[in-house]
Amino acid sequence: MKYSAKTKPGMGDPYWYEWSVGQQYFIDMLNPDNNINGVELQTNVKVGLDDMVVTYESGEKLFVQVKPTRSDNTLTFRI
Repeated sequence: MKYSAKTKPGMGDPYWYEWSVGQQYFIDMLNPDNNINGVELQTNVKVGLDDMVVTYESGEKLFVQVKPTRSDNTLTFRI
């Protein structure tokens, strides 16, 4: 895969919050009842760069864009 300067994946910091959200999908993938075939972080897709793509056994894909929110110095997560 070729990345441009604008679309290349992050090397870690400050992407740890994206990885934290991704970890939940990795854990969910361990349960076969969730039908998750794969999880990819920092995915280069045709429409741009997504923080993660979850692929289900049916072929359906969930594209997740994760943004941190800081309010009164508190880090919160929302999907």
